[in-house]
Amino acid sequence: ALNILNNKLYLKNLSTNIFEGNVKGNIDADLISFLINADLKGKNLNVEKALLYGANMKDALSGKLNFNATLSLNPTLKTQEEQMKDLKGDIGFSITDGQFGPFGKIENLILAENIRESQFFQTALGGIINALATIDTTHFEELTGHLLIADGNCIIDPITSKGSVMNLHILGNFDILKNYANMKVRVKITSILSNLLGPINAINPVNLINSAAS
Repeated sequence: ALNILNNKLYLKNLSTNIFEGNVKGNIDADLISFLINADLKGKNLNVEKALLYGANMKDALSGKLNFNATLSLNPTLKTQEEQMKDLKGDIGFSITDGQFGPFGKIENLILAENIRESQFFQTALGGIINALATIDTTHFEELTGHLLIADGNCIIDPITSKGSVMNLHILGNFDILKNYANMKVRVKITSILSNLLGPINAINPVNLINSAAS
């Protein structure tokens, strides 16, 4: 339905099929300031296709996506950078029966820079990486998240995943303009994985002190 009231154009009960799913919602546009507000709901979208064709991201994430989003944007701003700085959003989402790309591999998480540079961990890592690579930690039953967008930044508030062998809890910030993420990732693993960690699994404060002393 299309209506004009108080210098605003209202598009209500919109519905479209995209990325194998459905998006419904309402949009209004201010005819004076040209500010566009959207309230959208998506169901059963193919997130792999959405990321590939919408953000040129390949093999990053797969699964079925549901979301609720409120967005505001001024499309009359001259540059894409100005538009992204002006973009505001509040997005809640869930993805079911999905898979991470390289990010979800436990061996890549363990090889994070702050761990890799530790002298203690360097000694222990060599013998366990190959064993860890035999366990598929990229699959998850559910991935849920809440994102807040403003001033060219996306605040991750948070994102959590539930899998059969590994769960993730992610907090941080994503700079949309620089395409750069600064995140803290907490990982919870099952005994199947912890048993493969060898000497790392036995780490405790006493061991760390003894290692430093020697």
